[in-house]
Amino acid sequence: MNNIRVWDLPLRLFHWLLVFCVAGAYFCVKSAGITEGWLSETGLDWMTWHSRFGYAVLTLILFRLIWGFMGPYYARFTQFVVGPRKIAAYLRAAKLRTTTWAGHNPLGAWSVVAMLLAFGLQATSGLFASDDILFEGPLSGLNPSLSRFFNSIHHASEWILVALVALHLCAIAYYSVFRRQP
Repeated sequence: MNNIRVWDLPLRLFHWLLVFCVAGAYFCVKSAGITEGWLSETGLDWMTWHSRFGYAVLTLILFRLIWGFMGPYYARFTQFVVGPRKIAAYLRAAKLRTTTWAGHNPLGAWSVVAMLLAFGLQATSGLFASDDILFEGPLSGLNPSLSRFFNSIHHASEWILVALVALHLCAIAYYSVFRRQP
């Protein structure tokens, strides 16, 4: 049995840096709302850190898009993003447990696309967002109605992101525990 190196170092770094930055942005925005206790006594400007993590997320997403077209074979979108026929074939084979994939399976591939789009939209909307209290994105002054629109997207999509992360973790647990696949 040959070992195939599927996830190259830049892709692994992207993944774990994205985890760190998303968790950091989430922690900071939740901490900004706390007015009592040790968090408020630290003197940290939580929203400044939230925006820094957001910039990092946006940079990471841009890297992943470039890497998805120019990276090694298994990092390329053309290698793992497939159409509905292959997804249906995968689901039929998965019922019989007769299939394994190097890298993302077809459903996992579309999960990657969904997460990249969702995190990319979240980071981009933050550039234009303004809540008129704690935070103004660097592009929020361009157009007040556009700023309000992106601010509503930025806040409304929080639970979509939480759901996508939860689904991602559940899929990893399922494949690790029940399918015995890494």
